[in-house]
Amino acid sequence: MLAKTLVSIGQGAGLPITALLTDMNEVLGRTVGHALEMGEVVAYLTTSQTRGRGCTRSRWRWRRKCCKLGGLCASADEGRKKAQSALDGGRVAEIFSRMVSALGGPRDYLENYARYRLPAKVIKPFRAVRAGTITGMDARAVGVAAIALGGGRRTASDVIDPTVGFSDFRPVGTRVEAGDVIALVHARNAMEADAAIAELQEAVRISDDAPALQPLISARITAQTPEYALDGLAPKTQPGHAAIGNDVEPDELDRSMGGDLFGKAMFRCLRRAFVPAG
Repeated sequence: MLAKTLVSIGQGAGLPITALLTDMNEVLGRTVGHALEMGEVVAYLTTSQTRGRGCTRSRWRWRRKCCKLGGLCASADEGRKKAQSALDGGRVAEIFSRMVSALGGPRDYLENYARYRLPAKVIKPFRAVRAGTITGMDARAVGVAAIALGGGRRTASDVIDPTVGFSDFRPVGTRVEAGDVIALVHARNAMEADAAIAELQEAVRISDDAPALQPLISARITAQTPEYALDGLAPKTQPGHAAIGNDVEPDELDRSMGGDLFGKAMFRCLRRAFVPAG
């Protein structure tokens, strides 16, 4: 649904857009959490040794597609080469630094990241309870566990703690022994860390047999995808109304989002894209 929505918004703005879907079978990267993910971004932009995981393959597919959709190259392969050159040459890091600065952040964020990083008060290991191979993860459950740590909102008034989350996640296919560290839990206190560890034990699957190799990208959605039409988002004839979910009125849904600025912005884009003018 989200992928279809994003494609629809792009089409409504007259932009070529494609959504690439993964199977949500593992964490795409090494980290979960605001400051932790920023650290992963910094490492990726500045250290080539961090570019060997599965998330790198997905990133390259997105880059190649973006270059082609944006008219910067004639083919996906050419897009890959241009993206690699920009990354290796430092151009990507330079643009990232300019973005941070333009948003009010420090100009030397990349160069002096250690000075700006936000450490959590408690860091505890999540260990394998048995020997075997990591065959999958409930990625949604991992995200919910991060929210419980304070890394996300349950209500609009909740305050996000950017320091909490998970780091050093071992990928699907990793062979582990009992007691091996699968991830590090970053928390505000030991009790919340232990609760998150219990959630991760349920979310991460360890089996005797190695998992079958699955394609990284499970689906591609464009405006030409047969299922492109969004259920419940067809324009109504009455001006100023659109059916979103269970026929929620636009103003009512807007109010219910409270302080969720991203949600409000996205909904307003939807309203402009799907509600008839009048």
